[in-house]
Amino acid sequence: MDLDALFNDDYDYFYAAHLTPEVDARDVDTVWRALQPQPGQHVLDLACGAGRLAAPLAARGLCVHGVDASAGMLARARARCGDRVALRQLDMRELDARCAYDHAFNWFTSLTYFDDAVIQDVLARVARALRPGGRFAIDLPQRDAVAARFRPCVAVEREGHLMIDLCRFDTVRGRVDTERVVVRDGVRRARFFIRLPTPNEFVEWLLRAGFRDVELGDLDGRALTLQSWHMVAVATR
Repeated sequence: MDLDALFNDDYDYFYAAHLTPEVDARDVDTVWRALQPQPGQHVLDLACGAGRLAAPLAARGLCVHGVDASAGMLARARARCGDRVALRQLDMRELDARCAYDHAFNWFTSLTYFDDAVIQDVLARVARALRPGGRFAIDLPQRDAVAARFRPCVAVEREGHLMIDLCRFDTVRGRVDTERVVVRDGVRRARFFIRLPTPNEFVEWLLRAGFRDVELGDLDGRALTLQSWHMVAVATR
């Protein structure tokens, strides 16, 4: 997958309508509730993107470390966060820290763009990067809800520009394969997939990676249901 072809200015432009200040505030509260951090603790924002969660978490008194593989996303994060967040270009697949962070989180499905072996390896890397007792919170699409509301074509229009996702649900492999077509100052295409593990699968991956006491819920902290669009997993090192 070409990260720069997917996570670029088009991504920010079309997702801006969804990632409103209200959504950002909800996600920040969810991360805070999941991690239960103390002021001054060091928290890793894995695949921090444009820093939409890193900046407000730093404003709450945390020492936030944001890493992302995309140079373009990091440039936007630096513009948003200034020197309040320690930002570094790093692909999550190359995370090699040891006991460096009190807590970590990964938000908005970014871990699910890889196959099972890579996801398992990244989870093990996160576990090694956390200090004993550290918590890792991750936001994933909830497979049952995605399947129930699946649409093979999803189009987003903004100011006369279009982003069209042509999707195929692969039931056997548990993933959605997508061809994205962007019509905005020309036509651009990108192909990617999103892995949709079942709750049991993902708990097993976390335990195998070295975590314990895995809790599952939705974005509001309630019990996971068939209708929950998001699955939030919180695992303790």
